[in-house]
Amino acid sequence: MSAPVDRLPFAARMRALAEHALLLSEAEYRSVHSELDSGDSYHRHLALHYATVRRDIPEVVRALRDPMLRRRALSAAMRLPVPDEALVELVETAPRRDRLLVYGLVKRSRRRGLADALLPKVFERRGRVEASRLLSACSPAVVEEWLPRTGADLSVQRQLVRTAPKAVLALISDELNPRGHVLLLETLVEREPEAVGEFVARHPQLCRSARLALAALPSVSDVKDLLTYLDPAERARVLAALPLERRRDLVGAHSSADEVATLPVEERRPHVDGHRHLLAALPFEEVSEQLLRVTANRTLHRRALAWRDFLACAERSGDRALFASAVACTDRAWRDRHHVRTAVLEQVASAPRRLLDAVPTALLQRMVATISSHLDNSRRTRRALRRFSNRIGAMTAERAVQLVRRDPRDGLRPEVWEHIAASRTDLVDVVLDAGWPGPTRRTGRWNPRQRARYEQQAVRLATDDTVEMTVRAAAATVIRDQKVLANLVDSAPQSLAVTAIRGVSTQSVLVRWVETRPGAIAGAASRVLVDLVDGRWAAASVGGAKEQARLLAETRPPDAVDALLDMWRNGHRDVKAVAAASLLTFLGEDPRASLAVAEAMADVEPTIRQAVLQGRPATLTRDQLLLRARLVVEAIRRGRPDVIRAYGTLWRLAPEGFDRVVERAGGRYDPDVSAAITTAISAAVNTEVGDRAALSLLDRIVAIGVDVRQWLGDCRRIDARSERMIRRRVNVFLQVGMPRAAADVLFCHAIRTLDVTWWRELVAVVGDRPDRLPELSFLSSTEWDDHAAVAVLDELTAIGGYVCAKLAVRLVAIAGPRTQWALPWRDRLDELRAHEDIDIRELAGVVRVPERGLKILG
Repeated sequence: MSAPVDRLPFAARMRALAEHALLLSEAEYRSVHSELDSGDSYHRHLALHYATVRRDIPEVVRALRDPMLRRRALSAAMRLPVPDEALVELVETAPRRDRLLVYGLVKRSRRRGLADALLPKVFERRGRVEASRLLSACSPAVVEEWLPRTGADLSVQRQLVRTAPKAVLALISDELNPRGHVLLLETLVEREPEAVGEFVARHPQLCRSARLALAALPSVSDVKDLLTYLDPAERARVLAALPLERRRDLVGAHSSADEVATLPVEERRPHVDGHRHLLAALPFEEVSEQLLRVTANRTLHRRALAWRDFLACAERSGDRALFASAVACTDRAWRDRHHVRTAVLEQVASAPRRLLDAVPTALLQRMVATISSHLDNSRRTRRALRRFSNRIGAMTAERAVQLVRRDPRDGLRPEVWEHIAASRTDLVDVVLDAGWPGPTRRTGRWNPRQRARYEQQAVRLATDDTVEMTVRAAAATVIRDQKVLANLVDSAPQSLAVTAIRGVSTQSVLVRWVETRPGAIAGAASRVLVDLVDGRWAAASVGGAKEQARLLAETRPPDAVDALLDMWRNGHRDVKAVAAASLLTFLGEDPRASLAVAEAMADVEPTIRQAVLQGRPATLTRDQLLLRARLVVEAIRRGRPDVIRAYGTLWRLAPEGFDRVVERAGGRYDPDVSAAITTAISAAVNTEVGDRAALSLLDRIVAIGVDVRQWLGDCRRIDARSERMIRRRVNVFLQVGMPRAAADVLFCHAIRTLDVTWWRELVAVVGDRPDRLPELSFLSSTEWDDHAAVAVLDELTAIGGYVCAKLAVRLVAIAGPRTQWALPWRDRLDELRAHEDIDIRELAGVVRVPERGLKILG
């Protein structure tokens, strides 16, 4: 019946069938529908299409109960007034995979009342993880009420940004470590700029873009706190938005060309003079030739930076002709290493549309073709290519048809195949004649013969050992033949087998793999079983029991805790570890879970302890994290190093636990316990809680008086920087006879602060024993103060002696590169090279000094 229209494009075919359905009388429609519904899958889906067009609600509801038709029926329910009762029935009876589709339908059809009513039932019957999947369909008030109880992974949080941004921000604010939410904040800032700005101001390490920095500006006292975490291009965008006076204060010796370029042209020249790496801050017309010469540098990294500077400088000119000429000069970079190609692609793709349109299309297409032809393109290069291609002209259906009719092999290109597979299904056979074009999810729009042919080609590729593995894996994703998939899983390499498992729908075969193929195979099979049967099967092996324990934490049937406790008490060691980790997700919901987790933290088996100590399940709510932290604090009493070390990652949730940590110090020295204690305290160092714990640790070690030097030696790992901590550590080290350790602390603090007082004390502690001086200390660029450094150098010269001279050499060796060897550091180095002591002359002589800065020409 549908054969005459099978050759039409999908949209035209569906339109023709819809017109035919509407022309039928009721009796004719019933006859046609009955005939189609008794056929194969393809014809049954056509029957559903007829029912949808005729708005036959009872037939659509019946299709919702049919696993074969359910997905298409759910799509139809978007356009038809399908009663809520039919969707509720699916939530109660359908497998997990289909339940998630129902939640998506409820969201897209905006049935918020239904979602609000379903949420408590789903929470009770399916658990909070699945309930969180329904949140995006609920009203904002319900989300705010339930989100703290259900928690939400990153994908759910992204969906909630539109409907309940304040609730998402509140959830992130409660996170122990919010660094994983930088991209989410980028979206949130558009809807809640003030609240996000205040949050970023409290957590400046999350500031990764100019948009976040600008939102946080009203809430910070010093914009430098935000600029530290931005790359040069983003810093430049922030500076450009600030008043000129404030900009002048922020642009300094360590600024990039992008930042210097935010100043007026004449104010840039003093910054650029003698610093060739800042040439790109000047007008393009003045420095284009010099910048272009640097792109021929022998160093790969330098070439990539040079091309970026060259194009960025041309872009800043704002001149369309200049920018087009600059892009035309990059043809040499198209054939360079992939790092260079990526730098050029990213810089050109980020240019304003006004400038990009000035570049001849043929040139841009030649750039894409040349770079695409390289076999060593990295993932980042391929991503840049896609973005660049989209900017110079996105593929359209009309263009795709033209390309395929001109040369069917063009249909094998992903961007072309996407349109052919989705809308111009009449050309699918033409493309398949040219080869296998890759995976697509649009096969439901094709006729049965096309689908069969497409899958046959995929089977041939997936089972061919000579084909590249990525191609075989892509082909396996579209295979539906269960026998072929089973053979692939049993015989193919693991990466291909895992891909093939996702298409298997036979429960007995999946269970066999779970029981007999531990590792990635079992994990993938169990994930499919979750969708098919909610993860319930009779485990007959250790591997099967482990997978089932993992799934119980996700599917959360009513008897989940009972089953997990049985595994915890009676299972194999590895099963017990997984069961204990799964019980973490029931903390606060069942008191028995807390008892079992506490037992696991005190277990003699490290594997079991690590299962509940390490990592952080993404589905734990803040209340559960707090409860786990309190259980860790209780477990510290036993003094196991891994428990103490784990506390260091949780201390913000239970800061009182440091008292327990300090109690484990002192007495007979245990290197493992000592390392764990210092690791835990280091996690909180330079906070009020951490410094108090560090002071208590020093006091306890000295008070007990056993193996003091060994315990205190490990305390040197705690990088405390407050004046009070430095003073206390120095005094303790000197008190117990550890002058080298005291000198180490003093030198690090003196070089960091450049405070003359600390340098004097350092000289006094070292005395006439220069061997007490430690190695050079790391110093960040934001901590340098040239005037203070000169004062320190003058003080060392005034004191005199070998130790002071050696310290002076070290100071000059640090100051020189930081100031590009500006005055007075080059002269001071010359003085030290002429020092009366031969050792000082030797030390000063090996300090590397580049040639004096070259002045910029023109």
